[in-house]
Amino acid sequence: MKNIITAILIFSFPFSLFSQEREITKLWNSNLARKSEIQKNQLQISEIQKTVDSIIETNKVLNLELNLLKEKDKIRNDQLNKSLAIYGNSTSGISNKLDTLSVVIAVTALLLTLVGLALGFYIKKKEEDIRELLVRSNNNLNEQKKNQTEIEDRLKSSKEETEKLRNLIDKDLNQLYQKLKDEELKEIIENLNASPMQITNHVSRLITLNVPEDKFYIFIDMMFSWEKESNDARNIEYLLIFLINRFPQKMAANQSISHFIMRHRLIMRRTINPDKLTEFVDLYVKEFFNKKYKGINKELGIILNEIGMSYNQIYIAKEMLFEKYKNKEQRFRLLRLMLDEKVVETSFHYKKYMLSEYMDTGNLEQQDKLLNEIKETSKEATKNK
Repeated sequence: MKNIITAILIFSFPFSLFSQEREITKLWNSNLARKSEIQKNQLQISEIQKTVDSIIETNKVLNLELNLLKEKDKIRNDQLNKSLAIYGNSTSGISNKLDTLSVVIAVTALLLTLVGLALGFYIKKKEEDIRELLVRSNNNLNEQKKNQTEIEDRLKSSKEETEKLRNLIDKDLNQLYQKLKDEELKEIIENLNASPMQITNHVSRLITLNVPEDKFYIFIDMMFSWEKESNDARNIEYLLIFLINRFPQKMAANQSISHFIMRHRLIMRRTINPDKLTEFVDLYVKEFFNKKYKGINKELGIILNEIGMSYNQIYIAKEMLFEKYKNKEQRFRLLRLMLDEKVVETSFHYKKYMLSEYMDTGNLEQQDKLLNEIKETSKEATKNK
């Protein structure tokens, strides 16, 4: 480039010399400025040269990289060709395998078809067998239902016949048992009429025999007969024990036979069923409230005294009398009775209940007087002890 610029300057210079002689001086003066500009241009040219050199170097590097890329591309092409060759071989192998697989699938499908046909035939055969079995089962079931219905009818008929037979047997047994009891009772009565002393052997059985109500007066007549003929107190006492246990309501407060109880009062201390004794006393107390006949006060007082000797006095005072009769007037009448008839043991507890219940509760004058009387009596009895 420098040579080019120099050549230009050389050729331009003579031209200027010949064409512009008059301006030599002026040109000389401007030559210095141009020289400066040339130097400046030279610097620019130097910079351009450097840029060009850099571009050349860059170009060389790019050429090297291009060559490397070409080498890599060549290698890749070689690898690609190899891969294609391998792929071709593989494709051929896969194609062969696919052909083989297709054959296998076709054979398998054929086999499955044959198996399906065989299975379908087998299932159809089994279905027919099952249908036939169901038909047989339904027939058997219907037959069994028919047989069961017949059996149930026979059982029902047999049950009805059995029930009738059992009722007949029970009826006959009850009739037989009742007949035996009647015969036994008849025999006992005959024995007692023949020998009153047999009552000691028969009293327990008579109590448990549940003697009918209509036989009551047979034994009452027997008791009157014994009293008239032999007056055997011991036999009459046993008979009274039986009668009170079996017929407590008929025996209580019965004026026609009460003298037997009063005369043989010690029987009240012997074993009498507590429930029957409660019924006996209860009816006596009610008839006492009703003033059934003269002398019933004394009889009730004697009975309360006698049972107080053998039974619990607290039970008699509280359960049989105080709690059972809650009417205030009746309670005071019972208290007055026990004081008048000197029912000592039972009245002792009965007075406590009366004082606790009615003392200072707004009573009648006679009632307060009676309460004060028993209160003072209780204090004196305590002092004497």
